Amino acid sequence: MNHLAKVPDSWHSGIPSIDQDHQNIFDIINYCWQQDHAHDLSQCGCFEHFIKCLAEHFLHEENHMKESRYPDYESHKNHHQNMLKKLEEKKSALKAGENLLAFCNSILFDDMVKTDLHYNNYLLKKGLIPA
Repeated sequence: MNHLAKVPDSWHSGIPSIDQDHQNIFDIINYCWQQDHAHDLSQCGCFEHFIKCLAEHFLHEENHMKESRYPDYESHKNHHQNMLKKLEEKKSALKAGENLLAFCNSILFDDMVKTDLHYNNYLLKKGLIPA
């Protein structure tokens, strides 16, 4: 797929499978943009697919956190659950033609930059990912 938006290197976790999940989620948004559905993700099924892929990613990430004995696991898991709840609420209240790209991008930013970087710092300190 031609990437209109790629995950910035500074957002990479150091865990290849997690980084691939993040890029796959970006690719969903790229696909919708390329299909000219940027202003109505609900019509092309992209929003539902975005939610499904994000939920799968969260489970993957949470499993990794458990394996690495991340001390803030419960808090991070609750954050994921809150984000999925926001997405489901938005899905229930969709209006025809509503622009969801900015909303989806804010969800990604909130997860990848605001919360995942804490986990990445933990992994770095423990020597579980390369510096």
